[in-house]
Amino acid sequence: MDEKKILEQITNLQNELKEASRAYYNSEISVMTDGQFDQKLDQLLALEKEYPQFKAPDSITVSVGAPATFAATEHTTRMYSLDKCNKTEDLTSWFEGLKKELVEEYDITTAPKYCVELKIDGLAMSFIYKKGIFTQAITRGDGVTGDDVTVNVKQIAGLPKKLSQPLDLELRGEVYLSRSQFKRINTGLVDSGTEAFMNARNAAAGTIRLKDPKVVASRKLDCWVYDLVGPSSQPTHQETLALLKELGFPVNPKTLVTTEEAAITDFLSDMAVAREELDYDIDGMVIKLDEDSLRQRLGFTSKFPKWAMAWKFATEQVETTLLRIENAIGRTGVLTPVAIVQEVLLLNTKINRASLHNYQQVERLGLQINDTVIIEKGGEIIPQIVGVALEKRGPDNKEIAMPATCPSCGAKLVRLPQYKWLSRKQDDGSTLKIKELIEGKFEADQRCTNNYCPAQVQGGLEHFVSKKAMNIEGLGPRQIEDFIEAGFITSLADIYLLKNYETKIRAMDRYGDKSVENLFASIEASKTQMLDRLLHGLGIPNIGARMSNQLALAVGTLDVFRRLEVEDIKKIPDVGPIVTETLTEWLASQDKQNLLNDLVAAGVTPTALTKPTSQPFAGVNVVLTGTLAKPRGEWKFDLEQLGFKVIGSVSQKTNYVLAGEKAGSKKTAAEKLGIQVLTEEQMLQMIKEKS
Repeated sequence: MDEKKILEQITNLQNELKEASRAYYNSEISVMTDGQFDQKLDQLLALEKEYPQFKAPDSITVSVGAPATFAATEHTTRMYSLDKCNKTEDLTSWFEGLKKELVEEYDITTAPKYCVELKIDGLAMSFIYKKGIFTQAITRGDGVTGDDVTVNVKQIAGLPKKLSQPLDLELRGEVYLSRSQFKRINTGLVDSGTEAFMNARNAAAGTIRLKDPKVVASRKLDCWVYDLVGPSSQPTHQETLALLKELGFPVNPKTLVTTEEAAITDFLSDMAVAREELDYDIDGMVIKLDEDSLRQRLGFTSKFPKWAMAWKFATEQVETTLLRIENAIGRTGVLTPVAIVQEVLLLNTKINRASLHNYQQVERLGLQINDTVIIEKGGEIIPQIVGVALEKRGPDNKEIAMPATCPSCGAKLVRLPQYKWLSRKQDDGSTLKIKELIEGKFEADQRCTNNYCPAQVQGGLEHFVSKKAMNIEGLGPRQIEDFIEAGFITSLADIYLLKNYETKIRAMDRYGDKSVENLFASIEASKTQMLDRLLHGLGIPNIGARMSNQLALAVGTLDVFRRLEVEDIKKIPDVGPIVTETLTEWLASQDKQNLLNDLVAAGVTPTALTKPTSQPFAGVNVVLTGTLAKPRGEWKFDLEQLGFKVIGSVSQKTNYVLAGEKAGSKKTAAEKLGIQVLTEEQMLQMIKEKS
């Protein structure tokens, strides 16, 4: 066969396979069977292997030979999660709140149009195209940073690798594994003697992180694309979906566009039944405002878009047998009972443990060992016992005794008395907060009051080294447990003395030279961590990350912090009576003062936070977007020091937008609303001039 005919054959196979993919993903109509598709794909692979000079860069077989690396990558435009509800009254409340804000803030009285889509039970993904060529895929991660999984996403046949137009696009979609492919994979695993996957979502999540792209290709992942972010977005969401479909993207056809709320609730009910007939899993529906200009006006909260709501289908419940109760102690000393149950399948996941918040819940449910209990997943994530089938209770049942001692150290468990805070007006017009004991009332939680309890020590250490605190990499729960057992660590300050045990650590299993070197480097670097991180890491009751920042700004140094008196604490902004009391008690403890002394003696010298004497931009709202030369966290801190209020979304209340490279929808929204967009250089110049 001459080369001209070979090229023609390759081109024809490419066109047939691409057309089959487009038909399947855009209309759910199969123009060929899976077997025919696989046969033609094998033919194409064989020809491309023999004649690589004819392999097109956008071939449906495109595969990068290098293994995936999954490098952490910052999103150009943040990927938000969705607010959720599963009750009709909550959805109605959301509709009413949305319309109220549109009327009161923007004088819009016409009924808004909504677009309702399926909520695919898969992996949220960002797809990037440059000049029409697919260049990058990033997992959602924490919304700001995700993992680069481009190599593996390129194996998804339904996702176009080259568009008909040279467009720069950033899209949102969901990668999933169809039910039919999930069944095929599990059959193969069982036949080979390998344990099968429990559900399609877990199988997809595991597949997308495989090192070998060829194995990923064999799993036949799918995807749906459902949104376009940045300047390329259309006036309405339905127009965006139409454009995506026109460009060849797999767009789910099961959508509803309407202004009628009753039509939406009917659609939700219909899909709750019809979902069983789909070849992919959905766990709910997503209701979005259709008009882009309204979305831009409403903006986002710190977590969710205000213009969208996820409707979750009714949670599945199963019955199983309660075998026993295990008790665990957290870092704050609170006892948490965990129900160990007969293994059962719930939402395609094997369940053998379920949450019980405290022993008051055990009493409220009237639980007994060997009871038939009803389990559901809270938010479809955490299994919890919600009821008991009393009619099935038999003679073998046993009462559950509330424990009197800590399961970790044996100390007596206590329930602290409850208090309430009363406000009393003073003669000078000020308000005095008074703490009053509630007679006969106690907290629901039981606590271990032994500060040296091993479980509390380990929990406190894990909190101290976490990312939001001292961020000591390489010192996770397993390493902490190893070092406690070896006698190397008994307190937070001992972390900074681990170097004394370096030889012994290197001799331990699983501790290679490189990992030990990285661990000690991270410990050393944490000695000068910011003061608010250290305060947060100390685990002081009622003092989280935000309050730690307030305290650090107020005191400036660790030395000032450790000498705070009650009157000093009361003067700190946003500090109420509860924080005042707990912080005063903490600082009055000789054990805590000894801990601070030990940290300082070990070389911990946290970097001070300083607050400027003047805030020339007090009350000015600014939004950050795009990739900035200086880390976003540093910009946020610096701007807040000058009085700026850093907010998450663009609205008419926004004064400025600070935009870095690859700024997306927020910059576009600002330009539409006439809000000034500044580069980093312009922001620095404005600060210099006003300061």
